[in-house]
Amino acid sequence: MRRKKPKSARKKLSTDALIWKIVKSRGPIPLKDIVEAVKRNPSTVWRNIALLESEELIRETQPDSREYVPFEWSDVEVSVIEALDEFKEDWSVKVTLNKIANKTGQPPENIKEYAYRWAPKKGLEIAEENEKIDIAVIR
Repeated sequence: MRRKKPKSARKKLSTDALIWKIVKSRGPIPLKDIVEAVKRNPSTVWRNIALLESEELIRETQPDSREYVPFEWSDVEVSVIEALDEFKEDWSVKVTLNKIANKTGQPPENIKEYAYRWAPKKGLEIAEENEKIDIAVIR
């Protein structure tokens, strides 16, 4: 006979825990996308976002931008993620550190760690500077 899980083990994550999990895993994420992902009342989400901000767990990327990232992420990391998203929107598959550096306005040595961490998550590959990059755009 199969045992039932205790009631405490059957509960779902709280709203604030869901918001934290989403923001941590997806990078800069707009408020409307958080509300859709959490599937809770928007006022509940807003109240929990205010709580997470006051506890310094998440922050807005820019004042009044309504895009959230984990509090410990630097502005450089956020700019690298946004640059990678732009390359992905342009149907790029490979991108060089120098191109990312040009988009972010940061030297390549400052963005290298973040670029190599986030490029695979965004479906991109970091190419060597001397490697020829063939771009095939299918629209």
